[in-house]
Amino acid sequence: MSSSNNTPVRRRHVEILPLIVEHRAKIDEHMKRFEVDSNDCWNWTGRTLKPKPPETNRYGAISLTKNTKLFVHRLAYAYHTGIDPLAKVVRHKCDNTLCINPEHLQTGTNDQNMADMKKRGRSTYGEKSYHAKLTEQEVKFILTRLHLNTDAELAQFVGNKVLPGTIRLIRQGKAWTYLPREAA
Repeated sequence: MSSSNNTPVRRRHVEILPLIVEHRAKIDEHMKRFEVDSNDCWNWTGRTLKPKPPETNRYGAISLTKNTKLFVHRLAYAYHTGIDPLAKVVRHKCDNTLCINPEHLQTGTNDQNMADMKKRGRSTYGEKSYHAKLTEQEVKFILTRLHLNTDAELAQFVGNKVLPGTIRLIRQGKAWTYLPREAA
């Protein structure tokens, strides 16, 4: 993630435990807003954030103060365990983003969260990625021509939708990695 002037933007994680102490009555009421399903998930029934891209999962969110919005699963983890997740991500073992059951939540790193997503088939790759400029068919064509054409020529073959650097990433096996490569 970066801002318009290309400086990195860090996600600021709020210390949750002090907020629980300060807003205890309000949070106690919020923590009752769920319905239990057949998987023992406690599905949040309050406000959710609109996901980007829109076809991805929703997350519950609340505002405790004018300037403080929290993901409900992070709040639920701290509320029930007494452990503030701080700079850790709170992962869903059940793969249900609306679940706030503390037994289904665990802390981890962003890399672990991304590995979970990939293992569960929710990662967007290839044409499914909203950043994709090439189709799978075009990449397969490129893969058959790597030994015959330069990166710039292959970029032209696909209508200059991508720069030669993207073709180079495909050539190096760093992009569209799930597509089979012919042995050299």
